[in-house]
Amino acid sequence: INKILMVRLYVRGLPDSNTSIQDVVARFASFGQVEACELVPRKQPETAGISKPSLVARPPWGATPVANCRFAYVEMEPKDDSSLARCLSVYNHCKWRGNVLKVELAHPHYKQRLQAEWDAQAAAAEAAASSDNMDE
Repeated sequence: INKILMVRLYVRGLPDSNTSIQDVVARFASFGQVEACELVPRKQPETAGISKPSLVARPPWGATPVANCRFAYVEMEPKDDSSLARCLSVYNHCKWRGNVLKVELAHPHYKQRLQAEWDAQAAAAEAAASSDNMDE
């Protein structure tokens, strides 16, 4: 059995009523260990493009509801490959509290992408420096 380290899921179609991080985490916990959850609220028309900050949480989970969530990111460590596949097939296009969820693999968080890029640049610079030292 192959073990997947960590995945980031994009969850769209959350109910318009108050949705808490606890609700979303409970939804995905049966497929693996949920490490983080981020609820992103809708922009309100009266704020003219200024959105409220998203609510990010890590365990222990709070029960603070967020009204009018647009979508969520769930970072989790699935039990195995089949758990991830089952999670995507069960929850993608399923109905939850009157809304149809859309669940798919998300791109890595921009901070993780930047860190990977910086690590690659540092490794390349270190390799270049060590090859220069060997030439001398």
